[in-house]
Amino acid sequence: MRIKHLQLIDVLQRTGNMGQATEEMRLTQSAATKILQDAEQIFDAVLFNRLPRGLVETSVGWHVIQYARRLLNDTNQMVNSIAAMKEGGAGTLAIGAIMATAPSILPTALVELRRCLPLLTIHLTASTSDEILPQLEQRKLELGLCRLTHPGQEAIFEFEPLYDEKTWVFVSHDHPIAQRPDVTLADIIDLHWVVQPWGSPARQALEKALAKIGVTALPSRVETTSRLAALNLVKHAGMVGMLPSTILTEAVARGELVRLPVDLPDLPSKYGLVVRRGEPSSAHALEFMSIIRAQHSDRTRQQPGPVED
Repeated sequence: MRIKHLQLIDVLQRTGNMGQATEEMRLTQSAATKILQDAEQIFDAVLFNRLPRGLVETSVGWHVIQYARRLLNDTNQMVNSIAAMKEGGAGTLAIGAIMATAPSILPTALVELRRCLPLLTIHLTASTSDEILPQLEQRKLELGLCRLTHPGQEAIFEFEPLYDEKTWVFVSHDHPIAQRPDVTLADIIDLHWVVQPWGSPARQALEKALAKIGVTALPSRVETTSRLAALNLVKHAGMVGMLPSTILTEAVARGELVRLPVDLPDLPSKYGLVVRRGEPSSAHALEFMSIIRAQHSDRTRQQPGPVED
């Protein structure tokens, strides 16, 4: 199995068309056909069905495609790290992190990582857990600062839970309902919302709260993983938003945003460090994880204990 085999398999799945694949890879039709035939001979199985609408992967093909993408992404990471080192850098580290880490956890950790490894190139993907985990499995990322979204993922990832996350429902300070002290979820269902996509833990918490009052879905909503887009839509388009409390605390304290007295169920789990199970982490990843653990320990020690009578 050669890189050319893997690259063609990946491109064929993305395009579904041999002509587009040959153009993208700068191959002749006969060369691409021969490479695909070689790959199918190696696995002794048909990888793509030739249908009128194009090429569609078989069940065996699907597994080969996943393998190909993992290996290609791993190879690209290695090539990028070596290129950075040859230019005088210290390699690369690809991290995925959820929005709740943005205000303080992630910046503080990256400042410390930069102090320890000033020439390290960091690739940061800020998204939701359900988008970070596939990229981690495909080796586009080396580690995640997120949560697992269903129990079966424990077979794929090693997860070290660290932080709790609270989600607030909020509006702009000039929204008509901002000053109402008795707002309930039922009162705001018909307003325009901006929420995280289906599958994210925060969205699951909202859907669970809606189900309790007999509502199957928000009638008007924009779905986005972008924290900035969500904040702007709340501030300038009069929408109701839902984001981690860590992101909103300062804006609420300044009076720019108003937290509504709507309580959502606790999110499914804590979030923390996620890596691929059974694989050694790079020295850069180990350093970052050590910083996160130390930071968490410091925060835990600083939290006040229970008050004794």
